[in-house]
Amino acid sequence: MESRIDARLAGMQADMAKRDVEAAKRDKDNQRWVVGFGIAQMVLIVAILAAVFVFLGILIGLPS
Repeated sequence: MESRIDARLAGMQADMAKRDVEAAKRDKDNQRWVVGFGIAQMVLIVAILAAVFVFLGILIGLPS
């Protein structure tokens, strides 16, 4: 009976180790996605601000 418990425990430990590796991979992929999304947001905000300043510059530069 003890050997069955040991075998089952070893199997559970192997499953847990595999799950930990998969979780670490998912976390790494999620972190890459979040960082990429943050960079994309910053680029979009800079582009929008540039467009606003260009638009204001054109409005100010128009003869009245």
